[in-house]
Amino acid sequence: MKVGKSVLLPETTPAEAYQRWLTVVWRGGGGLGKATILVEGEADGTRCKRRVAGGVTEEIHRVTPTEIEYSVIAGPFPVSKHKGIVTFVEQGADTLVNWECEFTPSILGHIFCCCGLGLHGIVSVSFSKMLSTLANSGKVE
Repeated sequence: MKVGKSVLLPETTPAEAYQRWLTVVWRGGGGLGKATILVEGEADGTRCKRRVAGGVTEEIHRVTPTEIEYSVIAGPFPVSKHKGIVTFVEQGADTLVNWECEFTPSILGHIFCCCGLGLHGIVSVSFSKMLSTLANSGKVE
């Protein structure tokens, strides 16, 4: 299954959007409760591990100046595979933040979450909330 959401950050460079996403969403929880940073990782975010609401643990695996790739590595989220990618695309003076997640529901995800449709809904609503929080956060210095 695949979920994707986007938000435009006016008068924001991709580098600023990248740092803002790390600060507001990854470290700050994006309005869904503060994340607990378990492993700081590198300055660019690589290998940073966090625990979010519900006890789900995620880790950033790969970064470029315009992309962050992460996955769920532990916790009660009923998926057997998970990969999230956040991209920061320059559009004139603005930056479009695209957030996509691809996952395969586990057997429990199929049984208890309407064949994965419930998971799709949870991820979609979560991305919308966090991107809204990001858009309303203002620039991070």
